[in-house]
Amino acid sequence: MEKRSLFLKVFLPAIAVIMAVFFVYEFFFNDLARIKTETVVQKTAAKTIEINVFAVRDEEYLVQNGSGIPVPLIEDGNRVAKGNAVAAICANSVQADALKELIKCREDLKRYEQLASLRSVNAFDVKKMDGEIDLLFNEVLSSVSSGRLELLGAKTGALRDKLTGRQIAVGANVDYNTGMTAVKEKLALLEEQVAGVYYVDTEKPGYFIGKTDGYEKTIPFSNIGTVTAQQIESAVESAPSDIPADVIGKLVGDYNWYLLASLTDRDAAQLQTDQTLKLYFGQTEDNKIDVKVHSIRPSGEGKTAVVFRCNMMNKDLSVLRIESAHLIVSEFTGLKINTEALRVQDGLKGVFIRRGNIISFRKLNIIYSEPDFVIASESAKGTDTEKKYKHVKLFDEVLVKGKDLYDGKIID
Repeated sequence: MEKRSLFLKVFLPAIAVIMAVFFVYEFFFNDLARIKTETVVQKTAAKTIEINVFAVRDEEYLVQNGSGIPVPLIEDGNRVAKGNAVAAICANSVQADALKELIKCREDLKRYEQLASLRSVNAFDVKKMDGEIDLLFNEVLSSVSSGRLELLGAKTGALRDKLTGRQIAVGANVDYNTGMTAVKEKLALLEEQVAGVYYVDTEKPGYFIGKTDGYEKTIPFSNIGTVTAQQIESAVESAPSDIPADVIGKLVGDYNWYLLASLTDRDAAQLQTDQTLKLYFGQTEDNKIDVKVHSIRPSGEGKTAVVFRCNMMNKDLSVLRIESAHLIVSEFTGLKINTEALRVQDGLKGVFIRRGNIISFRKLNIIYSEPDFVIASESAKGTDTEKKYKHVKLFDEVLVKGKDLYDGKIID
């Protein structure tokens, strides 16, 4: 009991004092425990304007003569020549299903014929195929990561065919003849079922779009040069018109199409006619498109009508109408710095960096700022040799947390 009493009286207070000293040291004197760093990386930041756009194209309805079930033969957004068949009118749903199956079988037969042609490829072709396989694999991954799962089927099918083709090219025993024979037999039966199908041909070249939305005539294509901000706002808020029952799609006659937006005069002042910009829809920048400022028309009441011209076309773009978009008016590429790291030394804006156990001040030339970070330009090589403070560089360890910092400080 006496030994225990001695332990409690002597050793416990001593331990408590040691712990107190340790915590005081850590809190007041240990610099390493009080600093936090982030690595400088390169980043491209964009200054954008959020806009609502209304798409206008040179659209003309395609109609069918008589009754029947239409089956599109061309994917939305594809170019067609004058006289091309863009849709088939079937007598009933059974014939329509047979025609759809016929189209699929023709695609399958084309695939088999392409595989058969790979028996005679050389080593250079195999190397080229390896590159194409890598590219398709990356496209499959991109489709998944971006959430564009509608593209996944076509991408994985192409990858499968390319892998099979490589096996054939290097001499593997791949039986494609059985599949080809079965497809040819099925084609013969389907062609009998679709006899008498009526085809709708185009009277001029353009883009085919099988979907209609009732906004085709809201703002006439011929009014692009005179449209006002108020008319654009009305179109964005309007309801679609009824579509005639005999309409089976539409043909876009002009390869240029337009995105109309009503901007504030302040936002419009950042733009110039014939300026080429990038624009993306929604919140992701994965699918940017190039647009050119076609016209800028002040419309009064602080609003300006801006018309953007585009000549890109694909399945997704062909069905755009009323969309929320981000217009990139400028981009800044440089060094990304956390705003918590910003300091001022001798009247210069910059940051403190850590190299080993030494703290140094580095200057910043800020070219763009956001609430949580700034973008600084990189200094030209050889410009810092005779200056007191050098510029921050890529991969520097910047201090975002720390007290009593100064240039040349040695941390324990």
